[in-house]
Amino acid sequence: GGFHGGGALGMPVYVAGGSDELAGCGCFGPGCGASCGGCVTGCEESCVVDSGPSVMSWVGQGRGDYVTETYTYYKFVGQGAGNLALVRSKAFAWCRVVLLILSLLALLALLLFLLRPAGTTTTSIVLTTEAPITSMLTVPPPRPVGDCTFWGDPHIETFDGARPSYYGAGEFWVVKSDQISIQGRFLPTKYTKGLAATNKLAVGGHFLKGHIIEVGTLDSDELTVDGQRVLTSFPSTYYLAGLGKLTYSAEGEEIDRATWEWEKHVVRMDLPMGVTLTIFRWANYLDFRLTMQSQPGQDGTCGNFNGVSADDASIAVMGRFAALVERGANLFVRRAAVELSDPEQRLLDLCDRQVYTKGQRACALELSKVKASPTPAEWKACVIDYCYGANEHVLRMAKSIGL
Repeated sequence: GGFHGGGALGMPVYVAGGSDELAGCGCFGPGCGASCGGCVTGCEESCVVDSGPSVMSWVGQGRGDYVTETYTYYKFVGQGAGNLALVRSKAFAWCRVVLLILSLLALLALLLFLLRPAGTTTTSIVLTTEAPITSMLTVPPPRPVGDCTFWGDPHIETFDGARPSYYGAGEFWVVKSDQISIQGRFLPTKYTKGLAATNKLAVGGHFLKGHIIEVGTLDSDELTVDGQRVLTSFPSTYYLAGLGKLTYSAEGEEIDRATWEWEKHVVRMDLPMGVTLTIFRWANYLDFRLTMQSQPGQDGTCGNFNGVSADDASIAVMGRFAALVERGANLFVRRAAVELSDPEQRLLDLCDRQVYTKGQRACALELSKVKASPTPAEWKACVIDYCYGANEHVLRMAKSIGL
């Protein structure tokens, strides 16, 4: 491109459009090269580029006017004279803007790469989705803590709130579990019409590391650890080989309201695994309260501590062979002789015959685990619990019928 023209009147002039070579060369000013390369290396002024359509402007001393003949040809008219030059508008250097944008895009791409989620893989060939492997540590909820209470002839409230009764004599499980073993000896008294009451307790098992604690009535004067007398003065304290503490005092909340006026002799055991046993010693029987956390597979006359009271009934516990202490598991030095009182025999005579027969069959299985040859009194003591174990007021009934 270029132009032809001059100051002569009427001389035609040819001017290039805005898209010719001049539009491609981006520098004007001192030191700029004829080609676009001068913009990068030689411009002394701010780097600018030509932009937009070409326009016509008068230069020099001449005067005149012109009109357009065709799309790209002009001719002078009027009286003016002068020279015509092509002047193009100046614009900011877009080359720097483009470089800045490209630099910002590259920086953004780098940041996205560095901040990408760990473990994320993208491929244009195969997309594989695998389920995450989640490792969770399951912490079981803490086991419940509860109370089991024995009082009187004997009345019982299990950990789950049931109210069974055991009127026959013998050695019974209070708590039977892998770690904790507590047994009770139930024997008749003259004040209970021959019905059994708690006469003695024995505590042992793995949680005591082989030690056995025995507590009897005031009349028996039995209070021993591994057969040795302890707590011989009142009040007193005994420490069990770093496993727990036994105290003997008059302190303790009564279990049976009927005894609130009596002089109290209370043995308290603070033992491993949070076991607390508070024993009220009376002349010929014991009341006690046991506080502990439930144990796996636990059973016994205090129930199985599973939150269900119905399966703590005496017949249910005896049916699970968790009432009478079996051979080889007795914590007491020897078993007590079982005798049947006249009132007990009278009560058995009043037992429903079908229940009595069912009790005989059940007791045959249970007693076979206790000893090889049960005595007739032991048979009947077992059957009486089948007949009356669901009635916690048999003593009241016996008195009402004159027994």
